[in-house]
Amino acid sequence: FIAGCVILFPLLVKNYIVTGYPLYPSVVSFDSPDWQLPKEMAVKFQEYILYVNKFYNQHIGFIFSYNKTTFNWIPFWNDGILLKHKLLFCLSGLSLLSFFFNPYPLVSHFKIRLFTLSLWLMAAGWFFTAPDPRFAFGFLLFMALFPLSFYITIYFDLHKIANPAFAILTLAVLIYSFKKSELFTKAPRYLYTVENIDTPPFQPTTINNSSFNSTQHINDNWNNRCFFTPLPCICEMNPYLRYRSNNLKDGFFMNPKPDSNFIINFNY
Repeated sequence: FIAGCVILFPLLVKNYIVTGYPLYPSVVSFDSPDWQLPKEMAVKFQEYILYVNKFYNQHIGFIFSYNKTTFNWIPFWNDGILLKHKLLFCLSGLSLLSFFFNPYPLVSHFKIRLFTLSLWLMAAGWFFTAPDPRFAFGFLLFMALFPLSFYITIYFDLHKIANPAFAILTLAVLIYSFKKSELFTKAPRYLYTVENIDTPPFQPTTINNSSFNSTQHINDNWNNRCFFTPLPCICEMNPYLRYRSNNLKDGFFMNPKPDSNFIINFNY
């Protein structure tokens, strides 16, 4: 419990500072600081977070215009993920065998079932909230390799296959490393320097007597991004935005409260 509190506390503080909602993306709040994101906009950002991960690799314009239901995002998600992701999900399904067969007789079958169930509950929470594969590699790899390792120890003599398996894996790593090193052989400067990121064109803009740098598109991005634009930088025009004080480090707030038309049409 104590370890959980230590881990969660910085996250709650960060959420509160950034959005005004300590439990964000939940909009439950115990007070209303002046910088708090209007609830309606917070809900829109919440939808953005959920749907961008569900409609994986789909254009944002299509996502918000599509008539969404509880499960009709799944075919788009399946089309968007890569083959290696699909292979990992299929291997993760092997853990279901643990419900019907005890892969390791020295361990209680009940404990293995309980452990497997907890893994699948974790996977279900991920899949129905933010199913971006990069968020799940940790436990999905474990779900795939955990039962597989049990069955390998039962049906194969580890003393006979350990050295060949190690040799094959080493060869695979060397081949992969060689292919990935082609960039360094073609451009050795990447070994000792970091490539500069272009600064997008920007226009100084004044909103409510507050100065901002409004960015434009760069490098075929579909949206505006700040990158190394001098601060304070904004990617979308917001007529309600203003400084909280004369000191920039105190942040920003919106005043008056944005109208419903602005909230609906804002580019999240």
